[in-house]
Amino acid sequence: MQPTFPATPRQIPLGLNADSATPGETAPSGSDAVPSRPARSGRRAASVDGHGPDRFMRRPEVQRATGLSRSSLYRLIAEKDFPPAIRLSMNTVAWLESEVNAWIGARIAASRTQAARTSMRNVRK
Repeated sequence: MQPTFPATPRQIPLGLNADSATPGETAPSGSDAVPSRPARSGRRAASVDGHGPDRFMRRPEVQRATGLSRSSLYRLIAEKDFPPAIRLSMNTVAWLESEVNAWIGARIAASRTQAARTSMRNVRK
């Protein structure tokens, strides 16, 4: 049997699901109302490497993490120098946090390697 919800949209069933509420028992609407389902814990994706969940990062967060402007970010994607975005819906894209962090790590490593080569050239002169 399908649970029935109150006719008034401002009334919220008590508990986490309709089966736990007594028929006709409702909580007041507003700030002290009880939600009818648990809150979401964030955007999570299946693990890419099998070591736990990965997280989706939207563009502003990717820009903050990398220090790149929007145009630089998309230019690097077009040049295949940055991980491509994953389409979540028709108008929504995101990047996997692990891929963004791997790109940051690779940039740091490349910078350190290049800096070491440059300093060795200056020592030899």
